[in-house]
Amino acid sequence: MGEHCESCVYVPPGLVDDISKQGVLRWEDPRGEHTVRLTYPILAPATVRAIQNRLRSAREEYLVPMTTQRIAGDCARAARLWCDPAFELRRKAEALLPVITGFSSEMVTRTLDSMMLGLTEESLMGMVCGELGCAEALDRFIYREGTAYRSMAMGPGLVTEVFSGNVPGLPVLSIICGLLTKSAVFGKCATGEPLFPALFARTLREIGSPLAHALAILYWEGGNEEIERAAFSGADAIIAYGGPEAIAGIRRGIPAETRFVPYGHKISFGVVSAARLTSATLSTLAKAAARDTAVFDQQGCLSPHAVFVQNGAEVPPKAFAEALGVELESLAHELPRGTLSQHEAIEMQNTRARALFSAIKGDSVTLFASEGNLQWTVIHDESGVFTPSCLNRVVRVVPFNTFEDLLTLVAPLRGFLQTVGCAVSRAESLELGLALGAMGATRFVPLGTMTDVTTDWHHDGRYNILDLVYWVDIVEECGADVSRGGENGDALSRVSANEGRCTR
Repeated sequence: MGEHCESCVYVPPGLVDDISKQGVLRWEDPRGEHTVRLTYPILAPATVRAIQNRLRSAREEYLVPMTTQRIAGDCARAARLWCDPAFELRRKAEALLPVITGFSSEMVTRTLDSMMLGLTEESLMGMVCGELGCAEALDRFIYREGTAYRSMAMGPGLVTEVFSGNVPGLPVLSIICGLLTKSAVFGKCATGEPLFPALFARTLREIGSPLAHALAILYWEGGNEEIERAAFSGADAIIAYGGPEAIAGIRRGIPAETRFVPYGHKISFGVVSAARLTSATLSTLAKAAARDTAVFDQQGCLSPHAVFVQNGAEVPPKAFAEALGVELESLAHELPRGTLSQHEAIEMQNTRARALFSAIKGDSVTLFASEGNLQWTVIHDESGVFTPSCLNRVVRVVPFNTFEDLLTLVAPLRGFLQTVGCAVSRAESLELGLALGAMGATRFVPLGTMTDVTTDWHHDGRYNILDLVYWVDIVEECGADVSRGGENGDALSRVSANEGRCTR
């Protein structure tokens, strides 16, 4: 049996070298052929404070003097290395992440490709410019057109980020956004996937980026109040990902003056209107829905729990459900579902059993499922109730008559809605955007692209950069000559020498 031991933390050199007590996280693949052991230092509150103080110092020395474009360029250069299948750290991730996360090797490879290919210097600078109005707003005071003042965006001194572990690689964009605001980043990796954040941080060190001095990735068991109190009280801002209980627990431990950016549990779904569903489009739309369902095995908030299919089309919803099963069967070979825990397998079997029992009773439920295994499950459900999925490629096809009926179906989940995968007309997409947007849905994309995100998306309807920064304004005296002498004049001269209109 092969065993691989790796550290799941990253800190600038010399910070935790004197900690002798180590913790270990351990995973074994279902066949018992491979074991992964990830080690981490057992932290004390004083150690957390020492690391955060070092990060603050490193921020002043390394981050603040860097231009935003240099920061974006270094992050993009690190991401570009991960696009190379021969890159050593990528090969390590591809070997270990399937054992740690349970995702198939094919899914891990696809995830790394899709996430890293989009992290280019151009896309990162476009995100900054799109949110702040100017790509240089974090570097210097910028003249605001049509106003009498100049402004500069400033990030927190230190951001503590609490990552989720449902999808590998997701923390990377959050780390990069913190660095783009010229904030030191203190990250806490998740038990579900504690490896990748540290590997990306090591990549920044390998390319010789100064960013590596202002970044730390640590691990501790959730619920350690002493460590969390130190981690949160020492931060100027906190970004947290997790379920309702985790987010509520973090919120309770945060000082009132600390900026908090939470990303909680969300639910997504697809919509297929009668105007789009024909015998000619059936296969294409079923493929699109299958792709959205299969990617990440529905573990991400962007994945659909159900596909709502409108009655009255040339093709009935039940035929769509059957076609969706055919496409999921095809994807089971191309992009296999990951390993199930015992609890997950039991939940899926129970879901199938309930659907079959309802079908026998004549409750207008039809079960389509992979034979001899739990690779995929499609339930055509006319019960008039939206039941969230148990995940792992279990998806319901729910018929509806009008968009008003659709709104009624999803109304119980108001506030928890996120992405809607749309196979509808343009006019219908605007109608749905207004109606479902008012219920909390924040993202409407073509069916088949629900799990594809770009750096400029508004995660849960929020900004990635703007939510972290604050603005500093210099209002100039009307008609004043900023080059004149005197204490105030000298200060304005110094500012004026480093400011100007945005060049990007």
